[in-house]
This record gives sequence, C-alpha cells and structure tokens, in this order.
Amino acid sequence: MKSYVATCPTQQQQNYKSNPKWKRAVANILLVASLSFTTITSVSAENSLPLHQVTPQETESFINQFFAQPEVKSALKGAVVTVVHDQQIVLNKGYGYANAEKQIPVEADSTLFRVASISKTLTATAIMQLAEQGNVKLDQDISAYTDALHLTNHTGTTLTLEHLMTHTSGFDFTDVAATDRELESSYPLEQFIQDNKPSVVRNPGEVFRYDNYGYALLGYIIQKQSKLPFETYVQQHIFQPLGMSDSHFTLSKDSLSKLATPYGAEGQALPQYPNVPDSSPEGGLITTGRDMSHFMLAQLNQGSYQGARILEPASVQDMQTLDVSIHPDIPGTGYGFESTYSQYNHGRKVVSKAGDLAGFHSNLWLLPNEKTGLFIVSNSDGPDVREALFQAFMDHFYPNKETQDVNYIVPEFSLRTYEGLYRDIRLPAWLYDISATEKGLQVIDAYGTHNLTPVKDMLFMDEDGKLAGFKKIS
Repeated sequence: MKSYVATCPTQQQQNYKSNPKWKRAVANILLVASLSFTTITSVSAENSLPLHQVTPQETESFINQFFAQPEVKSALKGAVVTVVHDQQIVLNKGYGYANAEKQIPVEADSTLFRVASISKTLTATAIMQLAEQGNVKLDQDISAYTDALHLTNHTGTTLTLEHLMTHTSGFDFTDVAATDRELESSYPLEQFIQDNKPSVVRNPGEVFRYDNYGYALLGYIIQKQSKLPFETYVQQHIFQPLGMSDSHFTLSKDSLSKLATPYGAEGQALPQYPNVPDSSPEGGLITTGRDMSHFMLAQLNQGSYQGARILEPASVQDMQTLDVSIHPDIPGTGYGFESTYSQYNHGRKVVSKAGDLAGFHSNLWLLPNEKTGLFIVSNSDGPDVREALFQAFMDHFYPNKETQDVNYIVPEFSLRTYEGLYRDIRLPAWLYDISATEKGLQVIDAYGTHNLTPVKDMLFMDEDGKLAGFKKIS
C-alpha cells in the first residue's frame, strides 16, 4: 500500500538560505512550494456525458482536424496518435513522415518511435509484478535486492522501492551526465548502475525530484530478482502477453531500420543514437502506436488485455493513485505515472506519463473512469503540440461546464509566512521569489510575474486558473 507522502508532483522547491527573506519566512513557518498547475472545478464532472462520443469516425475526424491546423503541421515532421475507449482501439494513425528526405510516411502499426520516459511506466509495471509474486516488497530497504551494490545513505531513513518509483529517493543527483557513445557501442545496465552510484542525502519520501537513475536502478533490481536480463524479463512478462510484438528496450539492426528519423528544432535530421545504458529502463523503450494501444487497454481493464493478465486490479489501482503530491488538490505522482497538463483534466481522474529525448517527444494519458486513453509520439523537436492536443481532446470529448468562484481570505500576516526565495532541487538555477501582497502572493520566476490568490489552506490560484500548492515541513 502506498504511503501518503506530500511532495511536489513535478518540480520541488526548497528555500535558498542566503536570501534574507528566507530567514524571515522560516521564523514563522517553513514551507515547500510547488508551482505545479491545474484548474479548480466546482463539482466533479465524472458523471457528465461528453458532447461527443469516442467512436472511430468521430475520433478520426477530430484528430484529422487537429493535425490539419497550419501551426500543428509546421511543428511536426511525423507523429502517431492512438486513442482507445471501452476496450477498443478507436484510432491508431500516422501523420507526416518517418523520414522526410526519403518521403517515407509514418505507419502507425510498424514505424518505431522512442517514447523516452514512458519507459518508466513499463518498468514500474515489472516491479509491481515482482511484488505480486512475493519476490520484492515495496516498503523494504532496497539493499535486500541490490546484491553487491552499496549506496551510501547519509540519512537515518530507509530507501525503498516505493521511493524509487515515486521519485522521492533523496539522491544527491538523479540525472547522469550525458556522454558521447557510438551507436554500435555497448554499455550494460549493471555497469551503468555501478559507474554512476549516487548517495542518499535527503530523507527518502520527503522531497520529489524527478529520478532517471532511480528507474535505471529499478531495472537493475528486476534483473537481480528475476535472474533475467531486464529486456528479457519485460519481453516475456509484458510484451508477449499483451501482443506488443514491435516493442524493444534494446536496439538492433532490425529495430534501427524501422526507427523514425529524429529531427532537430531547425528541421535538420539528427543521427540515430544508442540507449545509455543498453536496455535503459528509464527511457529506452521503442515501440509503435499499435503496441502502446495494447498497454493502455490493459491499464484500463484492471491489468488484463484479451484474456492475458499482466497485473492484478489492486496493483493497477496503486499505480494509478497519484497521491505523492505537495497538496491533496494537486494531482501528483504514482508508480510510473504522473500528471501532465492537469489544468485540462476537467474534474476527471487522469493519469499520464510524458517522455522527451532528442528528436522524440511523447505523452500518454489515461482516464480510468471513462475507460479512455490517448497517446501521441512525434519525431521532431521545436514547438510542442502535446499540451494543445490534450486540451483540445478534453474540450471536445470530456468538456467541463462549471467553474468555481473563489472567495477565500488569508490575513496578510499569514501571507507573509510564505515569503522567500524557493529553489528547484533538480534545476538549482530555477528560482521562485515569493512576496506577500494585500490579498495574495506575488511570484517572480523566469516566466515573469504572477499573482496568486488564495483558494484553500496552502493552495493558491494564478490569473490563468493554475494552482500553486505549499506544504509545511516543520
């Protein structure tokens, strides 16, 4: 069972102690802020009927219109969009080119794309399988599963699998420095884990920090406990049962020949590059729209697809519970899932996962109560269409008709306790300077100045209806 740790779902901030405002703030109450955004609605829209039914005809017409927009067409070289609903694939369609120079079109059933960090959802699925089998316990010290690997822990708190899956490991670094490697070079997962060992410097479970190394470590643990290479385990226990016949965690000559060409922000073709490490549990999955539809359908059917079960319903529920969050009204992080662009959730439960690598960008959204899934992957950098697609999809099929007028007053002396300079842990140069105003808070960051109005205890909303949550940590 998941613990209810309140941390930031996307970007965790901590106070920057050299700022004099920090000392004044901590004298009153220490806060950790999250500028993770969503919208507020007056009532849940779970039982509202959508204006449009998610049928093959309606869905294809809608997606075609979206991709026909000039600003969308100009932003992409190629893409695949897949929509599932009520245990059916209602759309799986390619747009544009897998290779623009050779005029090779995207084929949704066969063109391979890197889906980057969506890989983490598959890795979390494998961990949940091992937990069901009794081979691991999510709340046990990971040292029981790491064999000779020793990680230095400077805290008195045990590091568990649950912490790794929810990006709350407390590691001093979570992203390994990029290194140039030849496409044909090999870097085994086990060697990668040994070469890049971090230390635990914050109490596990307290602070969110997006954790690529943590998911690579989960893949290493899957190898140790299953006694199979990570990619072999996933092939046998996820890909084969779900009929994901064109999905791979390692590159081969055959998969490279089917892999879409990546393109940079200026439209230039980029060279293909290796996975680092070879199987890359945190970001190495290459797959098709068809195969991703099978995975979405299993997640939306309590772990089963066409009679093949990969997870028990309780495990699926745990994966899709986004309870690791800075504030209960802001969707946070689950096991391999998160919340992207939640300002467009329209009162519905939505779990998602995004992925980004050079030339490849992907996003997966699931609406468990509506039994609907949406997936997109593209092969070009530049303008990002994922947010626009999700917003348009939700507005069209699952609109929100009611909003809430907020009239929540916080005394000015209480607002002053929020003042300070807040620093992002993963990106230390990213700062939020927060000061009190007569009726709310003012935030200055790299995007400019925002005014926050209180809507609930520890919860504020900006001019665009986006939420900022805070949490007491002392």
